[in-house]
Amino acid sequence: MSRYAIGVLICLMANGVLAQIKTISTPLDTVWTITGWRELGHQYTRWKTDFLLDARQTIIGESNARIGGLRIGLENRRVHRFGLGFYGMDKVVRVGELNAISGNIDQADMRLSYTSLFYERVLFFNRRFEWSATAHLGRGKIRGSYHIIGTNSMIDFDPIRVYPVEFSSTGYYNFTYWMSFGVGLGYRTFTTAPNDFVEPFKGPIAVARLRIKVLKLVRSIWNKDLRIQY
Repeated sequence: MSRYAIGVLICLMANGVLAQIKTISTPLDTVWTITGWRELGHQYTRWKTDFLLDARQTIIGESNARIGGLRIGLENRRVHRFGLGFYGMDKVVRVGELNAISGNIDQADMRLSYTSLFYERVLFFNRRFEWSATAHLGRGKIRGSYHIIGTNSMIDFDPIRVYPVEFSSTGYYNFTYWMSFGVGLGYRTFTTAPNDFVEPFKGPIAVARLRIKVLKLVRSIWNKDLRIQY
C-alpha cells in the first residue's frame, strides 16, 4: 500500500514539474505596436466579436454627403479586426449637373449604398486609448434621379455599379469596458465609375465610430472580472 502511495505521489510531482516547465517555456502572446512588442497577458482572449456603428461625411465640397452604417466582424489577438461593413445614406446628395447622362440636366439627386470588406489594424492601445488604421474595399450602387431643363418631373436613372475604396485612421477613447468612441480622418475613392456620379462621394472624409462590445457586456453580468478589463 505504501509503495502504491509513493508511486502516486511521484506521478503527481512529475505532472506538476512538467506543467511548470510548460508554463515557463510557453511565453505570453505578443503583438507589435508603434511602441514596440507588447505582451497581451492572460486577460485577452484570442478571438472576439467586433460590432461598431460607423458614420462618415465628406469634408471638402458642397455635397454634404453623409453616410452611416455598421460593421460586424471578428477581432484576433487584440490588434487585427476584419469583417463586413454595411453603409447607406440618410438623405440624397443634390448636384447641379450630370453630364454623364445629358448636358441639359440642371439638377440630380443621388444616393450611395455599399457593402465592404474591411481590415483594421490597431497600432497603439492602453487602458483608455487606442489608435488604428482601417482599409475598406466595397461594392455598391448609386441610385437617383435627374431633372432636364424645361420639364416638370424627375427621371430615375439606372443604378450605377461602383467599387469604393476607403482608408482611414481613427483614435478611440474607452468610456467603459464595453463601449468606446472614435473619431478620425480618411479618404474615399472609386476604382471604376463615371466621374460625374462619384464626384460628390469621393475625397477626404471625417469618421465617427461607436464600438459596442455586446458579448462582453452580457458576459460581465456573471463574470465581474470583465468589468475592469479594457
